[in-house]
Amino acid sequence: MEETIQAVKSFHEQPDEVKAKYYDRELTSGVAYSSNIDLYRAKAATWHDYLQLWMAPEERAGKLEDIPEIVRKEVVAWDVFATKLAEDVVELLCEGIGLKSTKFKELSCSGLKIIVGNYYPHCPQPDLTLGLAPHTDSGTITVLISNQISGLQVKHGQEWVDVKPLPGAIIINIADLLQIISNGEYNSVQHRVRANSCQEARISVAE
Repeated sequence: MEETIQAVKSFHEQPDEVKAKYYDRELTSGVAYSSNIDLYRAKAATWHDYLQLWMAPEERAGKLEDIPEIVRKEVVAWDVFATKLAEDVVELLCEGIGLKSTKFKELSCSGLKIIVGNYYPHCPQPDLTLGLAPHTDSGTITVLISNQISGLQVKHGQEWVDVKPLPGAIIINIADLLQIISNGEYNSVQHRVRANSCQEARISVAE
């Protein structure tokens, strides 16, 4: 986990000219580095950069050599671990609503995998924008790790609640598809990230 976080941090802290060759706002396949996902759509720019890596399905995934070398070994290893963890969690969630443990897998709910390495640099005016706007995830579940810089919030009722970072913790988000196929037994969680007021960058890795 720590190696993956550090590798993503190292990618983002390279000189701009090194990262520029991966820059792309078309996020439908392969490898793309970009900034402010809400650009041209939101009133204020969200304060983060991200590296997106399609890992599956095969026709959308980039070639191994397309993944930046500085993160290649770590994200490939993380993909194996996060996939196994997600499959185990989904099996338990199936059992939790009275289905056989393999039901969601039979519905091909794990056929799409994307790793997103987020970088939230220091924001000089964090009261004027967000790091990441409120949203729900579109897949089945999201496996999330981060460094020890706070910022993640979840919607609880009408309130935004801080998610305190814990060393070694892995966050599992229920996503939209799981809410749909479970007929609302599991609810997709709305979340956002505050703009980073710390001098040290906040790093998160989601799959």
